[in-house]
Amino acid sequence: MKLSYRLRQVAEMITPCEVVADVGTDHGYVPIYLIQHGICKKAIAMDINAGPLRRAKDNICREHLTDLIETRRSDGLQALREDEADAVVMSGIGGELMIRILEDGKQLLRTVSELVLSPHSELALVRKYLTENDFYISDETMLIDEDKFYTILKVSCEKDFCEINFHENISHGKEESYTELELNYGRILLRKKDKVLFEYLKREKNKYNQIAQRLQENAAEHGKIRLEEIRKQIKLTEQALNDIV
Repeated sequence: MKLSYRLRQVAEMITPCEVVADVGTDHGYVPIYLIQHGICKKAIAMDINAGPLRRAKDNICREHLTDLIETRRSDGLQALREDEADAVVMSGIGGELMIRILEDGKQLLRTVSELVLSPHSELALVRKYLTENDFYISDETMLIDEDKFYTILKVSCEKDFCEINFHENISHGKEESYTELELNYGRILLRKKDKVLFEYLKREKNKYNQIAQRLQENAAEHGKIRLEEIRKQIKLTEQALNDIV
């Protein structure tokens, strides 16, 4: 079974463990990959919709992994029990929905060691939620797949987490509050001077400049308000580019 580059990167971000739960599993590709590559010994594939879950079951059966991957119909984490999984993975889900799932399952997640998250939208909101709710972003990676940018977050749920500081030594305990720049573009990606982030920022700056140029020609009041918002985004992207260079 061939996995997309994006999903392969998501799977390989997971620390090897006993059991992984995949929320919104769709075709079940990630759990299959995890088992076949020895990243986990067992997996739980969950999805709220019956159709994707049937496709996942078919794929799991085709790969002869029905003894190692269990499928469950579940709204978010509802079908997962405490102490049942070492890691939870969620990808291809919008940021607001991901936050809702995390909030609804907050108590359960205290029995999980690690989250691997790849939201398709509202990344800044996801980072904000995590950092304000005692989750700790331990690593981030950014990639391009079929000309689209994706970010993957590796998150610790453990209270004794220690964050590796890329400019200093290891700092223990709760990390400092994220700045607006870090929420938008990732503290770790910025510290790594990530090359993919650099390309993303250049593209974003060009996009915002084009929008600003069009809005400058719009004399309406709502256009002026939007122009100020865009100028703020331009300033943030410029600041991030300066930090990376």
